[in-house]
Amino acid sequence: MSSGIPTFSDKALENLDKLSITDITDNPLPALSQTAVKIRDALDYIEAVKARFMEDEPEVYDEFLLLMNDFRNHGINTTGVINRIRQLFHEHPDLVTSFDKFLTPRYSAGATPVSEEDEVEDEESEGSGTASPGAAGSRAATPTQQDLHRIGSLSAKVDGEPTIAYIQRVKRQCDAETWDQFMAILARQYDDPESFDEEEMIRDVEELFEDHPELIPGTRPKIVITRYLGPEAAALISPVDSYEVVLWPEDRSCGREWILENVPGASALVVTVVDKVFPHEILRSLQTYGTPGDNLRVVSTMSVGYEHLDVQAIASRGIKIGYTPEVLTDAVADIAVMLALMASRNVRETMQIVDQGRWPNFNWAPFLFCGPQIGSSPVSPQRTVGFIGFGRISQATLARLIPFGITDCLYTGNPQNKPDMDRDESLRQKLGLRSLRRVNLDELAIESDAVFVLAPGGPSTYHVVNETFLKKMKKTSILVNAARGSLVDSDALAQALREKWIWGAGVDVVEGEPNVTQDHPLVKEPRCAVIPHIGSATTETRVGMATLAIENAIAVLTDNPMPKELLL
Repeated sequence: MSSGIPTFSDKALENLDKLSITDITDNPLPALSQTAVKIRDALDYIEAVKARFMEDEPEVYDEFLLLMNDFRNHGINTTGVINRIRQLFHEHPDLVTSFDKFLTPRYSAGATPVSEEDEVEDEESEGSGTASPGAAGSRAATPTQQDLHRIGSLSAKVDGEPTIAYIQRVKRQCDAETWDQFMAILARQYDDPESFDEEEMIRDVEELFEDHPELIPGTRPKIVITRYLGPEAAALISPVDSYEVVLWPEDRSCGREWILENVPGASALVVTVVDKVFPHEILRSLQTYGTPGDNLRVVSTMSVGYEHLDVQAIASRGIKIGYTPEVLTDAVADIAVMLALMASRNVRETMQIVDQGRWPNFNWAPFLFCGPQIGSSPVSPQRTVGFIGFGRISQATLARLIPFGITDCLYTGNPQNKPDMDRDESLRQKLGLRSLRRVNLDELAIESDAVFVLAPGGPSTYHVVNETFLKKMKKTSILVNAARGSLVDSDALAQALREKWIWGAGVDVVEGEPNVTQDHPLVKEPRCAVIPHIGSATTETRVGMATLAIENAIAVLTDNPMPKELLL
């Protein structure tokens, strides 16, 4: 199925929902089948009015919406509505005529209004369940008890979802051929009411959507979200009545047990970087709760990293994985440069002196509180920066360092990927560097004045910065880790700082976080600036990550391409 069907404004759909038929006691009934007979023409009519007036004459469109809000096809002065349509569209006779299409046969916007006497007679006939005069196969304006009985089962299957919202959801996700088949099934009871079989209609709808069970009435896609992601992300789950949303209500980690308890029956699972998702546990939970396990179609994480997901196991079950790269590139690059400056200029150590009231104890001296300059200078005309990993964030960090006076760049890459010499030369020329080369870890450690760790986590990069690497670095060099804590051996880095193998370090991530206390080896080192994993913590970035995580999930549920799918 595809989704090339135009959508309508929320306000128009809200007013269109007032077209659904209710019984004579004013108890609302979804009336899926009844409404479906007219819904296509009604949708087309609203779209036509919107296209003609919304931009050039919005006041006409607003008046039309108010009119639609007043419109009911039970127990109202429908002739009054017709007169208002005539008056509103007196210069547009085609809109007056086309209003007929979703009126019951006894009304006509293009003909003479019915009299009050006729209105009374019609109401009496409606009470008896007798169809008003019209073409063959026409139905009463108010459903008879037999009508109500006919539509009961299928309407009940909508499971609380407003009729219009359900039909609009089907229309959004169907191609034109499937949509026509769906409408034909629902209208069958009026084409041949004598031989109408309600159970057959339900079976036909279920068969039509066999490959898309979420479109069967009563089977709204269930979305489990492990944290409130803000109003911008929440607004993307629209129409909200088209989904069953299960949301962890507290501003803390939901815990694995909550996920396992709520994931059975879910079509989408939206998680954050602190939520562990392992399919074998989910399958065990599905067995415990007696729920089929083939509903889950997507796991979407609000993160660029995915070490918290068992990605191979998830993908092997045909479940798609969404993540949020690129959104946080600039924010993390900013933090990486900030940490480099903090490490080279002894920021943490000197701030502690001020915070502890010890500044008066220090007399000025020519080299008091000095540290190595991050960029080149007449004294040190060459400055080399090294990157472990050279993806988007590394390149954005490099671009930010150029104005400081960086002259050369080295990087390491995934051994499975060949060097891209053309890309490197193009980037070198663009940034005005003397050299830009891919090297091995040993050369990078030996030659770099600043090393930035910005590679993915995982077994292949575990403790890539260890005692051996650190001992090869310059004594005036600094180390920055803004990737994953597992890439750096914390004990080895603490020893390197304590014994002055390197000048300083700045880390946004620490192995074992958030369990990092005052007794942690890195926290105890004054020349190590430690911040609590805030690389992406700008409001703009987090909004972008949250909305992308939801967009990834909704795309799968609506059979659209994912904006950012993790392809293994």
